[in-house]
Amino acid sequence: LGFFLRFRWSYVDLVSLFDKCIEFARQQKQTNARARFQILLADILVCQGKADDAIRELEESKAVFKIGTKNAHLLALASCYATLGNAHRCKGNLVEGLVYLQKAKRLHERTELSHE
Repeated sequence: LGFFLRFRWSYVDLVSLFDKCIEFARQQKQTNARARFQILLADILVCQGKADDAIRELEESKAVFKIGTKNAHLLALASCYATLGNAHRCKGNLVEGLVYLQKAKRLHERTELSHE
């Protein structure tokens, strides 16, 4: 996301871009790619204060990555959980947000341990 913001893309432009990427990935039946773009889109939506929309996108992504066992899937799931945590915090659900952030941290630690 930082890459796009560095070039002064607006949030509206980014939402449009990621919506198109998600739709293209859906048409191409690229489930993992679609889910990764949904996480990026959800990050933007949280920044815009649209936590409910972000949570909807993330629930779909979470389902995709929960069934994976590779480190890449687990790291994507950790990213999904972190963004879910931020979305819930944005809505004022601090406890639920903290639960997701802790899940993200544990998954990230688990993948780091498997690299050693």
